[in-house]
Amino acid sequence: MTRVKTPFGDIFPTEGDCKDDYPNISTFHNAAGQIMKLQEPAQRAWLAAELLNGRKLPWKKKRKPKAITITGEGWRSCSSQTALWQSDTHRFAYPGSSRHCRGLAVDCYNTSTNLTRRAKRSLEACDWHFSVPGEPWHVSFHEVG
Repeated sequence: MTRVKTPFGDIFPTEGDCKDDYPNISTFHNAAGQIMKLQEPAQRAWLAAELLNGRKLPWKKKRKPKAITITGEGWRSCSSQTALWQSDTHRFAYPGSSRHCRGLAVDCYNTSTNLTRRAKRSLEACDWHFSVPGEPWHVSFHEVG
């Protein structure tokens, strides 16, 4: 299996057939207490972004994290992605190319919950990218190629 180095650790990139069971995928809680499932370097990057999104506490020399609320899914199984893709091949990524199945993508807001400029900058500073045209809610960790 190919690994790619990121500032937050090695990830398994999106390549080849759909795979959703990498050994470094696990669940964690974001600052809002929501359960998320991502590859561990993506988890560290998400939590770092929430720290940047937070505010400095005047009586301490550290930040208090502020949640970047997820409104959709992070990780999706290959079977779930396949069903979504078959239901609308224009809206959903082919399972073999989906970063959701790899634990490297999150849907972080929708039309009713706008993402603040600070939250967006915080995610981008931590190697998250808004790169899917027409999907401003979709954020991917460490775009490769």
